[in-house]
Amino acid sequence: MLVAGGFLTSSGSPTTSAELYNPATRSWSVVGSMGTARASHTATLLNDGRVLVAGGQTTGGNGVASAEIYNPATRTWSSTFSMAIGRLAHVAVLLDDGTVLVAGGMATSTSTSPGVSAEIYSVSSGWTRVGNMAVARQGHSGVKLGDGTALVSGGWDGPGWTKTAEVYSPSSRAWTTVGAMSGARDWHTMTLLSDGTVLAAGGTNGSTVLGSAELYDPNSRSWTAVGNMP
Repeated sequence: MLVAGGFLTSSGSPTTSAELYNPATRSWSVVGSMGTARASHTATLLNDGRVLVAGGQTTGGNGVASAEIYNPATRTWSSTFSMAIGRLAHVAVLLDDGTVLVAGGMATSTSTSPGVSAEIYSVSSGWTRVGNMAVARQGHSGVKLGDGTALVSGGWDGPGWTKTAEVYSPSSRAWTTVGAMSGARDWHTMTLLSDGTVLAAGGTNGSTVLGSAELYDPNSRSWTAVGNMP
């Protein structure tokens, strides 16, 4: 497991450091540092075994457009194409064709206006803008569905926390609004289950840390509440 960047202390600046966890030895080893210090970025395992890190908050609180790739063979990083805009607290989803969908986020850590924009990363050709989401989001969650589309839900939309959800279609490069969750949440998890449904769990709604969970059914495009976490 690769861990890279983040804040070393609650009041500190983002770091460039990275390390690997070895489950066989239950130990960590330091690897090459990233070229840019960043936190609230995304890290996506590519089909060739490398890892794409994109965006994030750098020193000073600004979102960066830069991206870099970790090579496990050399344990080093190399710069790659930059996104169209700087963003942090966005979401990234690996699609079936090996490209990476990035959507939403904020331009700075103090911004009150999350974004609706989305773009696609290709290892060979870089980033391409695609259709905007219907709802601005940061701190949202995303997951690839069994049919190759990508579901995003929740997040903070600027005025408050949202329960809305939408699906991105790689064929049309556009978004379709689907049923909303039963309650607003951000910083939650979404996991694709073996039957094709998606489990959304936890997160916050601005005032409460949530133990609730619900299932998304891609056939009905709706959510059903399930038992709460302890």
